[in-house]
Amino acid sequence: MAGMADAVSAILQIRENTMNIVLHQPEIPANTGNIGRTCVATGTTLHLIEPLGFRLNEKDLKRAGMDYWDKLDVQRYINFEDFLAKNPNAKIWMATTKAKKAYSEVEFGPDDYIMFGKESAGIPEEILVDYEETCVRIPMLDEIRSLNLSNSVSIILYEALRQNNFAQMKMEGELHHLQWKNNEEAKKEKRETRKRRMKKVGLISLIISTILMFANFLLGKLAGNILGIILWGGEMSDTIGFGVRLFKTYPMSSIDEPVVSSSSLYFEPISFIITVLLIMVIAYPICCSIEKRKKK
Repeated sequence: MAGMADAVSAILQIRENTMNIVLHQPEIPANTGNIGRTCVATGTTLHLIEPLGFRLNEKDLKRAGMDYWDKLDVQRYINFEDFLAKNPNAKIWMATTKAKKAYSEVEFGPDDYIMFGKESAGIPEEILVDYEETCVRIPMLDEIRSLNLSNSVSIILYEALRQNNFAQMKMEGELHHLQWKNNEEAKKEKRETRKRRMKKVGLISLIISTILMFANFLLGKLAGNILGIILWGGEMSDTIGFGVRLFKTYPMSSIDEPVVSSSSLYFEPISFIITVLLIMVIAYPICCSIEKRKKK
Protein backbone atom coordinates (compact mmCIF):
# COMPACT_ATOMS: atom_id res chain seq x y z
CA MET A 1 0.00 0.00 0.00
CA ALA A 2 2.83 2.36 0.83
CA GLY A 3 4.41 1.72 -2.58
CA MET A 4 1.12 2.47 -4.33
CA ALA A 5 0.74 5.70 -2.36
CA ASP A 6 4.26 6.79 -3.35
CA ALA A 7 3.53 6.06 -7.02
CA VAL A 8 0.29 8.08 -6.91
CA SER A 9 2.12 10.92 -5.16
CA ALA A 10 4.83 10.90 -7.85
CA ILE A 11 2.21 11.02 -10.61
CA LEU A 12 0.43 13.92 -8.91
CA GLN A 13 3.76 15.75 -8.57
CA ILE A 14 4.41 15.33 -12.29
CA ARG A 15 0.91 16.60 -13.05
CA GLU A 16 1.51 19.66 -10.88
CA ASN A 17 4.65 20.49 -12.85
CA THR A 18 3.02 20.13 -16.26
CA MET A 19 2.79 23.06 -18.64
CA ASN A 20 -0.64 23.86 -20.05
CA ILE A 21 -1.66 25.12 -23.49
CA VAL A 22 -5.13 26.66 -23.80
CA LEU A 23 -6.77 27.14 -27.20
CA HIS A 24 -9.73 29.52 -27.18
CA GLN A 25 -12.21 28.51 -29.91
CA PRO A 26 -9.67 27.09 -32.41
CA GLU A 27 -10.95 26.90 -36.00
CA ILE A 28 -8.52 24.82 -38.08
CA PRO A 29 -8.22 21.10 -37.20
CA ALA A 30 -4.71 20.73 -38.68
CA ASN A 31 -3.37 23.44 -36.35
CA THR A 32 -4.92 21.81 -33.29
CA GLY A 33 -3.58 18.43 -34.43
CA ASN A 34 -0.05 19.82 -34.70
CA ILE A 35 -0.37 21.50 -31.32
CA GLY A 36 -1.61 18.24 -29.81
CA ARG A 37 1.46 16.44 -31.11
CA THR A 38 3.71 19.14 -29.60
CA CYS A 39 1.90 18.77 -26.28
CA VAL A 40 2.43 14.99 -26.28
CA ALA A 41 6.14 15.47 -27.07
CA THR A 42 6.56 17.89 -24.17
CA GLY A 43 4.23 16.32 -21.60
CA THR A 44 1.94 19.35 -21.82
CA THR A 45 -1.81 19.32 -21.17
CA LEU A 46 -4.03 20.75 -23.92
CA HIS A 47 -7.17 22.67 -22.93
CA LEU A 48 -9.81 23.35 -25.60
CA ILE A 49 -12.42 26.04 -25.01
CA GLU A 50 -15.55 25.69 -27.14
CA PRO A 51 -17.05 26.34 -29.55
CA LEU A 52 -14.55 24.52 -31.78
CA GLY A 53 -14.47 24.96 -35.53
CA PHE A 54 -14.28 21.19 -36.06
CA ARG A 55 -15.08 17.82 -34.50
CA LEU A 56 -12.38 16.04 -32.51
CA ASN A 57 -12.78 12.94 -34.65
CA GLU A 58 -12.04 14.74 -37.92
CA LYS A 59 -9.41 13.15 -40.18
CA ASP A 60 -7.43 16.38 -40.58
CA LEU A 61 -7.05 16.64 -36.81
CA LYS A 62 -5.80 13.09 -36.37
CA ARG A 63 -3.66 13.26 -39.49
CA ALA A 64 -1.79 16.30 -38.15
CA GLY A 65 -1.47 14.68 -34.73
CA MET A 66 -0.43 11.40 -36.39
CA ASP A 67 -0.71 8.49 -33.98
CA TYR A 68 -0.05 10.66 -30.91
CA TRP A 69 -3.58 11.95 -30.36
CA ASP A 70 -4.67 9.04 -28.18
CA LYS A 71 -1.69 9.79 -25.88
CA LEU A 72 -2.71 13.43 -25.45
CA ASP A 73 -4.02 14.77 -22.15
CA VAL A 74 -6.82 16.99 -23.49
CA GLN A 75 -9.50 18.83 -21.51
CA ARG A 76 -12.63 20.49 -22.96
CA TYR A 77 -14.67 23.41 -21.64
CA ILE A 78 -18.01 24.91 -22.65
CA ASN A 79 -16.66 28.47 -22.48
CA PHE A 80 -13.96 30.61 -20.85
CA GLU A 81 -15.96 30.91 -17.62
CA ASP A 82 -16.13 27.12 -17.40
CA PHE A 83 -12.35 26.96 -17.86
CA LEU A 84 -11.78 29.46 -15.03
CA ALA A 85 -14.17 27.62 -12.72
CA LYS A 86 -12.37 24.30 -13.24
CA ASN A 87 -8.86 25.84 -12.98
CA PRO A 88 -9.31 28.44 -10.21
CA ASN A 89 -5.61 28.87 -9.34
CA ALA A 90 -4.24 28.90 -12.87
CA LYS A 91 -1.67 31.54 -13.80
CA ILE A 92 -2.66 32.39 -17.36
CA TRP A 93 -0.39 34.01 -19.93
CA MET A 94 -2.28 35.51 -22.88
CA ALA A 95 -0.45 35.18 -26.20
CA THR A 96 -1.57 38.12 -28.32
CA THR A 97 -0.15 40.54 -30.88
CA LYS A 98 -1.71 43.33 -28.78
CA ALA A 99 0.65 42.73 -25.82
CA LYS A 100 3.24 45.33 -24.82
CA LYS A 101 6.03 42.90 -23.89
CA ALA A 102 7.67 39.92 -25.56
CA TYR A 103 7.32 36.36 -24.34
CA SER A 104 11.09 36.29 -23.69
CA GLU A 105 10.81 39.08 -21.10
CA VAL A 106 8.70 37.14 -18.60
CA GLU A 107 9.36 34.24 -16.23
CA PHE A 108 7.22 31.15 -16.80
CA GLY A 109 6.45 28.76 -13.96
CA PRO A 110 6.60 24.97 -14.36
CA ASP A 111 2.79 24.59 -14.42
CA ASP A 112 1.60 27.85 -15.99
CA TYR A 113 -1.16 28.15 -18.59
CA ILE A 114 -0.48 29.80 -21.96
CA MET A 115 -3.62 30.76 -23.86
CA PHE A 116 -3.98 31.37 -27.61
CA GLY A 117 -6.97 32.69 -29.52
CA LYS A 118 -8.62 31.42 -32.69
CA GLU A 119 -6.80 31.79 -35.99
CA SER A 120 -9.04 34.51 -37.47
CA ALA A 121 -9.30 36.92 -34.54
CA GLY A 122 -7.11 35.90 -31.59
CA ILE A 123 -8.21 36.20 -27.97
CA PRO A 124 -11.22 38.53 -27.52
CA GLU A 125 -10.33 41.93 -26.09
CA GLU A 126 -13.03 41.46 -23.45
CA ILE A 127 -10.81 38.75 -21.98
CA LEU A 128 -7.45 40.46 -22.60
CA VAL A 129 -8.40 43.64 -20.75
CA ASP A 130 -8.36 41.76 -17.43
CA TYR A 131 -4.92 40.20 -18.09
CA GLU A 132 -2.79 43.18 -19.13
CA GLU A 133 0.18 42.14 -16.94
CA THR A 134 0.34 38.60 -18.34
CA CYS A 135 -0.15 39.41 -22.02
CA VAL A 136 2.87 38.49 -24.16
CA ARG A 137 3.64 38.69 -27.87
CA ILE A 138 6.07 37.19 -30.33
CA PRO A 139 8.18 39.91 -31.98
CA MET A 140 7.62 40.23 -35.74
CA LEU A 141 7.64 42.79 -38.52
CA ASP A 142 4.79 45.29 -38.86
CA GLU A 143 3.74 43.90 -42.23
CA ILE A 144 2.84 40.52 -40.70
CA ARG A 145 -0.48 40.28 -38.88
CA SER A 146 0.36 37.10 -36.98
CA LEU A 147 2.19 33.79 -37.15
CA ASN A 148 0.60 30.40 -37.71
CA LEU A 149 -1.13 29.24 -34.52
CA SER A 150 0.78 25.96 -34.14
CA ASN A 151 4.09 27.75 -34.75
CA SER A 152 3.23 30.38 -32.14
CA VAL A 153 2.41 27.69 -29.57
CA SER A 154 5.73 25.93 -30.21
CA ILE A 155 7.76 29.13 -29.88
CA ILE A 156 6.32 30.25 -26.55
CA LEU A 157 5.90 26.76 -25.07
CA TYR A 158 9.54 25.86 -25.69
CA GLU A 159 10.72 29.12 -24.16
CA ALA A 160 8.68 28.28 -21.05
CA LEU A 161 10.15 24.77 -20.99
CA ARG A 162 13.68 26.14 -21.50
CA GLN A 163 13.25 28.46 -18.52
CA ASN A 164 12.36 25.41 -16.45
CA ASN A 165 15.40 23.43 -17.68
CA PHE A 166 13.29 21.11 -19.88
CA ALA A 167 12.27 19.15 -16.78
CA GLN A 168 11.88 15.38 -17.32
CA MET A 169 12.68 15.73 -21.05
CA LYS A 170 15.27 13.78 -22.99
CA MET A 171 18.18 16.08 -23.84
CA GLU A 172 20.36 13.86 -26.05
CA GLY A 173 19.79 11.62 -29.03
CA GLU A 174 21.74 9.01 -30.98
CA LEU A 175 21.75 7.70 -34.52
CA HIS A 176 19.89 4.40 -34.92
CA HIS A 177 22.27 2.56 -37.23
CA LEU A 178 25.47 4.64 -37.36
CA GLN A 179 27.58 6.78 -35.07
CA TRP A 180 28.01 10.53 -35.26
CA LYS A 181 30.84 11.36 -37.64
CA ASN A 182 31.78 14.48 -35.71
CA ASN A 183 32.73 12.43 -32.66
CA GLU A 184 34.68 9.90 -34.70
CA GLU A 185 36.37 12.57 -36.81
CA ALA A 186 37.28 14.60 -33.73
CA LYS A 187 38.86 11.56 -32.08
CA LYS A 188 40.62 10.62 -35.30
CA GLU A 189 41.91 14.16 -35.81
CA LYS A 190 43.16 14.22 -32.22
CA ARG A 191 45.02 10.95 -32.74
CA GLU A 192 46.50 12.19 -36.01
CA THR A 193 47.57 15.46 -34.38
CA ARG A 194 49.25 13.53 -31.58
CA LYS A 195 51.06 11.31 -34.11
CA ARG A 196 52.28 14.29 -36.14
CA ARG A 197 53.48 16.01 -33.01
CA MET A 198 55.33 12.89 -31.82
CA LYS A 199 57.01 12.51 -35.20
CA LYS A 200 58.01 16.14 -35.20
CA VAL A 201 59.37 16.01 -31.66
CA GLY A 202 61.10 12.70 -32.36
CA LEU A 203 62.84 14.10 -35.44
CA ILE A 204 63.95 17.24 -33.60
CA SER A 205 65.23 15.15 -30.68
CA LEU A 206 67.11 12.83 -33.04
CA ILE A 207 68.80 15.75 -34.79
CA ILE A 208 69.79 17.42 -31.51
CA SER A 209 71.05 14.11 -30.08
CA THR A 210 73.11 13.46 -33.23
CA ILE A 211 74.66 16.93 -33.04
CA LEU A 212 75.51 16.41 -29.36
CA MET A 213 76.98 12.98 -30.13
CA PHE A 214 79.28 14.31 -32.88
CA ALA A 215 80.27 17.30 -30.75
CA ASN A 216 81.14 14.96 -27.88
CA PHE A 217 83.02 12.66 -30.27
CA LEU A 218 85.09 15.58 -31.59
CA LEU A 219 85.75 16.72 -28.04
CA GLY A 220 87.09 13.26 -27.23
CA LYS A 221 89.31 13.25 -30.30
CA LEU A 222 90.71 16.73 -29.80
CA ALA A 223 90.80 17.10 -26.01
CA GLY A 224 90.92 13.49 -24.89
CA ASN A 225 87.83 13.90 -22.74
CA ILE A 226 84.06 13.87 -23.30
CA LEU A 227 81.02 15.16 -21.43
CA GLY A 228 79.37 12.37 -19.51
CA ILE A 229 79.42 10.10 -16.48
CA ILE A 230 82.87 8.82 -15.43
CA LEU A 231 83.32 5.34 -13.94
CA TRP A 232 86.69 4.52 -12.37
CA GLY A 233 88.03 1.04 -11.87
CA GLY A 234 91.70 0.36 -11.03
CA GLU A 235 93.76 0.85 -14.18
CA MET A 236 90.90 2.15 -16.29
CA SER A 237 88.17 4.77 -16.58
CA ASP A 238 84.97 4.65 -18.57
CA THR A 239 83.13 7.83 -19.58
CA ILE A 240 79.70 7.66 -21.21
CA GLY A 241 77.68 10.62 -22.50
CA PHE A 242 75.45 11.66 -25.45
CA GLY A 243 75.93 8.37 -27.31
CA VAL A 244 79.71 8.35 -26.98
CA ARG A 245 81.91 6.09 -24.82
CA LEU A 246 85.53 6.94 -23.93
CA PHE A 247 87.53 4.08 -22.49
CA LYS A 248 90.98 4.83 -20.98
CA THR A 249 93.66 2.60 -19.44
CA TYR A 250 96.51 3.70 -17.13
CA PRO A 251 99.84 1.94 -16.23
CA MET A 252 100.09 0.82 -12.57
CA SER A 253 103.29 2.84 -12.06
CA SER A 254 101.54 6.16 -12.47
CA ILE A 255 98.71 5.95 -9.91
CA ASP A 256 99.57 9.30 -8.23
CA GLU A 257 99.63 11.11 -11.55
CA PRO A 258 97.99 8.72 -13.97
CA VAL A 259 99.20 8.85 -17.53
CA VAL A 260 96.97 7.51 -20.21
CA SER A 261 98.56 4.61 -21.99
CA SER A 262 95.62 4.06 -24.35
CA SER A 263 92.14 5.44 -25.04
CA SER A 264 89.29 4.38 -27.28
CA LEU A 265 86.16 6.16 -28.49
CA TYR A 266 83.01 4.12 -29.19
CA PHE A 267 79.43 4.75 -30.24
CA GLU A 268 77.20 3.89 -27.27
CA PRO A 269 73.63 3.12 -28.57
CA ILE A 270 71.93 2.89 -25.17
CA SER A 271 73.30 6.28 -24.15
CA PHE A 272 72.21 7.72 -27.49
CA ILE A 273 68.64 6.39 -27.09
CA ILE A 274 68.45 7.76 -23.54
CA THR A 275 69.58 11.15 -24.85
CA VAL A 276 66.87 11.12 -27.55
CA LEU A 277 64.16 10.20 -25.02
CA LEU A 278 65.23 12.84 -22.51
CA ILE A 279 65.17 15.54 -25.19
CA MET A 280 61.72 14.34 -26.34
CA VAL A 281 60.40 14.68 -22.77
CA ILE A 282 61.63 18.28 -22.69
CA ALA A 283 60.64 19.16 -26.27
CA TYR A 284 57.07 17.74 -26.29
CA PRO A 285 55.45 20.26 -23.86
CA ILE A 286 57.37 23.07 -25.56
CA CYS A 287 55.99 21.97 -28.94
CA CYS A 288 52.42 21.81 -27.50
CA SER A 289 52.77 25.31 -26.09
CA ILE A 290 54.00 26.72 -29.40
CA GLU A 291 51.10 25.11 -31.30
CA LYS A 292 48.55 26.57 -28.87
CA ARG A 293 50.03 30.05 -29.28
CA LYS A 294 49.85 29.73 -33.07
CA LYS A 295 46.15 28.78 -32.88
CA LYS A 296 45.43 31.87 -30.78
